[in-house]
Amino acid sequence: MCFYIYYREKERKTITEKISRRDFLKTAGAGAAAAGLAGMAGKGLLGQMFPPGVQAAKKPPPEPKIPIDSAIVIGAGIAGLTAAYRLTQNAVVNSLTVIEQCHRPGGRVQTKHYANGQHGVVAFMESYDSDMDPETHGLWSELGFGGPDIAKWGGNQFMYWRGQYVPQTGNWASFINSLPFDDEEGAADFIASEDEIWEIEKGLLEWPLDTASTYPDYDDTDFEDWMLWTRGKKKVSPHWRSDVAELWDINLRSETGIECYQSSAAWGLLCCCFWDLSTNYYILKDGMYAMIEALMTNIPAGSVKLNETVSSVTNIAGPAVQVETNKGTYTADVAIVATPHNKVKGIVPELTTEKIASLDSMGNSKNFIAMQQYSERFWETVYGFTDNSWGGYSDHGDYGNYPTNKPDSFSIGNETCFQTGTTGILTTYINDPLASTLWDPTKMNGIHATGSLKTTITDIALDDIEQYWPLVRDYLISGSERVYCWDPYGPNYPVGHVLNGNYALNKVPVGRIYFVGDYIEDFGVGDAILSAQDVTDKFE
Repeated sequence: MCFYIYYREKERKTITEKISRRDFLKTAGAGAAAAGLAGMAGKGLLGQMFPPGVQAAKKPPPEPKIPIDSAIVIGAGIAGLTAAYRLTQNAVVNSLTVIEQCHRPGGRVQTKHYANGQHGVVAFMESYDSDMDPETHGLWSELGFGGPDIAKWGGNQFMYWRGQYVPQTGNWASFINSLPFDDEEGAADFIASEDEIWEIEKGLLEWPLDTASTYPDYDDTDFEDWMLWTRGKKKVSPHWRSDVAELWDINLRSETGIECYQSSAAWGLLCCCFWDLSTNYYILKDGMYAMIEALMTNIPAGSVKLNETVSSVTNIAGPAVQVETNKGTYTADVAIVATPHNKVKGIVPELTTEKIASLDSMGNSKNFIAMQQYSERFWETVYGFTDNSWGGYSDHGDYGNYPTNKPDSFSIGNETCFQTGTTGILTTYINDPLASTLWDPTKMNGIHATGSLKTTITDIALDDIEQYWPLVRDYLISGSERVYCWDPYGPNYPVGHVLNGNYALNKVPVGRIYFVGDYIEDFGVGDAILSAQDVTDKFE
């Protein structure tokens, strides 16, 4: 997963162990433990502990690979292009077609370059480090990114909470201590709640979610109840006071656009542990779109069809698949659907009732992004953000259900795109249900907004910014803004989604129609990459 992460320079603890999801799977269970012992004591010990019959029973035979000669990928985002790249790299297919409805590839990974040398990054701009997000860094390495092309970033944030504006002026611990909790014990209890999440995180990070040992254990209630009330008639923790829960809720809303009662406890905990774990992230200096460009150069020229909308993907005799678009009909041995989960049922008529219910149950975070380039760097304000560029995200109003919440409570994080000069980029992420109506490809030609739509987006962004910067419009030079918006999409894992088997259904193919994307593994670029690799590994 890859949320917009707060930089945490912690004094209270040092991260001493970072284990990737695949490492969790490798080291889980007696079979893996025995393999580790075999490395130290030899195969004889393994044979004594696990006779051949037991060993065979513990390791099911690999599924036979499916021979294919052609493939159609629907969607040219990270998941779709990674799938196309793997099929090409492994010489699996002789015929490859990638169909994308937008005027450019990339999906939610976009970078806008300006004539003055600046750039603004839309959507994905960060990753966890290589231990926490091995899939992303592995792909970067394969594509030739690394060393000076990858930059560590440090930043800050501020909180507007309970009528007070609190900027982060020091490390994370001092920032927490400066927030307006109910009493002087609040900061200590919030830090204790982070420690509690820290103890749970390894079990939550086991993958896949439907077979993990810990995730289902926290999937039976919502995050708010887990924080505040009971599980099994027993208080969860003395640290989960109402103000601590309120602060976590503000952060959850600013990231995902949902309130904590709309999220399963497991999903909320997983989000929180990722925020708490990462002390830095990495960014491609030219923007994450460099990933898209590199993937495009590593798949056959002409295989990506832009400005083409898929209307249906069906199985036909062969066995094969048929894809209908506004420009024609395609056939191939397999189809790989790499679109957001809420788009799938509109193009795959053969979905079972159970699979449709599974996709519908995930919900949709109503996020929105507006990126403006202004001719003055007006974000250099009394509020403390004075570096070369600035961006932020908020909950855009009060969605909280706590009585003490203020209508304008939010959390804002500083972002940087290595900008220089006297002009720059301001990016605002707004979690607002109304924002989804602004996304109209027929008017916007993808991510570029013009005319009245541009004005509407600018007004919404400025309305949001005015909550924490009342004079923002005084600094706007009319006509200087260039607006780009994104149709962000982040599936929510509601209560019982994993425990009830819905999550596992997301992965099930329909005939020769396969599904990839971040919702298959979890929400994030690394998970989109992982899902694409897992599907393409099925073919030969």
